[in-house]
Amino acid sequence: MSVDLPLGFDVESALSRITDLSGREQEVLMLLAHGLTDQQIAEHLSITHRTARAHTASILCKLQVTGRIQAAMVGFAVHRGSEIVNWLTRHGGTANSQGIASSS
Repeated sequence: MSVDLPLGFDVESALSRITDLSGREQEVLMLLAHGLTDQQIAEHLSITHRTARAHTASILCKLQVTGRIQAAMVGFAVHRGSEIVNWLTRHGGTANSQGIASSS
């Protein structure tokens, strides 16, 4: 089974809008990237389901994505970037020496 990405979805463009998110929205985005539902996010952050849903809606709007899956892909891209930097550090390299730019 193959899954086609929606036409017009630009991860790089959405990534450039990450700084538009509040700190809490960035937390929610990372939880979305890990596949959590709004209810699970609410429980994890000790907030109401309605508040979690509002944060998710705000994230979709600010990143200009059409759904949770696209938002999760953006969150995963952010998370994966930090994993790459951490892996390089553990293995004696640096992000810059390997040609990977660090956004931190």
